[in-house]
Amino acid sequence: MDSTDLFAARSPRLIALVVLTNGGLDLALRLQRGLATPIHIYANRRVINARSSEVAANAVRSFDTAGLLLAQLWNMYDQIVLFFALGAAVRLIAPHLQDKHTDPGVVVIDDVGTFAISVVAGHAGGANDLARQCAQYLGAIPVITTASDVQNTLAADLLGNTMGWHRENASDVTTVSAAIVNGEPVALLQEAGQRDWWDKISSWPRNILPVESLIEVTAASFAALLIISDRLLEDLPADVPTIVYRPPSLVLGVGCRRGIHFAALDLFIRTTVEAHHLAFQSIAVLASADIKADEEALQMLAQHYSWLFETHTVEALKGVTAIVTPSEHVQRLVGTPSVSEAAALLSAQTGQLVVPKQKGEAMTVAVARRLYR
Repeated sequence: MDSTDLFAARSPRLIALVVLTNGGLDLALRLQRGLATPIHIYANRRVINARSSEVAANAVRSFDTAGLLLAQLWNMYDQIVLFFALGAAVRLIAPHLQDKHTDPGVVVIDDVGTFAISVVAGHAGGANDLARQCAQYLGAIPVITTASDVQNTLAADLLGNTMGWHRENASDVTTVSAAIVNGEPVALLQEAGQRDWWDKISSWPRNILPVESLIEVTAASFAALLIISDRLLEDLPADVPTIVYRPPSLVLGVGCRRGIHFAALDLFIRTTVEAHHLAFQSIAVLASADIKADEEALQMLAQHYSWLFETHTVEALKGVTAIVTPSEHVQRLVGTPSVSEAAALLSAQTGQLVVPKQKGEAMTVAVARRLYR
């Protein structure tokens, strides 16, 4: 991955398929072959005893009691497919339900594969998408009942998953989503990040209205607010339910003395980012000179925060002309008038410098914002 894709790759979801009958096992084996994700099949012991050679070849695991099995699987798997009757599935999962943000996505498929029903965590747990995938492989009918899907409108709680954005707060998700579905006016303030997410919505909701600033957003005019920004915004309207998304749009350029301590560099970066009212969650790339590729503190930072770590040659750094604070000292030591600013701009590509070089004790930091067209 390079900085042309600043979105973090999502890990494959771990899925458990739970079957009670021979028919269910046939369907589960078809899904195991078709879905490109780690899948474990759990079959009732009676089924396994009847088909011992086949289940051994496919590493099918056995169980005796479905209720006890689900208690074990609930926190182990990202998604669970139950080849049960819907009523039986609801009774079995009911004791384990917490909330849609933490529950696994649950799909129920009948014994002959006629319907694939999204039951729990349709958006956050991905049950809606899983039901559609299962239906595709089995020739079944997907059953999706979430309001944004049946009305073909924006699912506010899905934007983070779809675009790789960090959602800063979850308390207003239900209220904002309801406003969108109900056709109430919802303000949209986007200051950073990719804008092609608009194209992923087949029919743009006419009640979502772009605004240029928070001044335009009042409770009298809007029922909710969606913000996509890498800035720390002050004076959010207290009486308007709000969701804030942090796109991975910021690039850190760092120069430092050999052997700098991780803790010192980490603290300086955090202090600098906060002082300039930027969202730490929007940092996606750490950039420096290639002579720093083996710098332990930089490697630790990138690993700790799951940032992409990019380094650039001295020749590439020298070629950056939009330098705000060139340094003769750095020119003599490294051979280029800038490391932090030039590295940030190179990794941001079509970006702009939003924080010029800041000097710390044996370290410098600059921040660039990647611009999307």
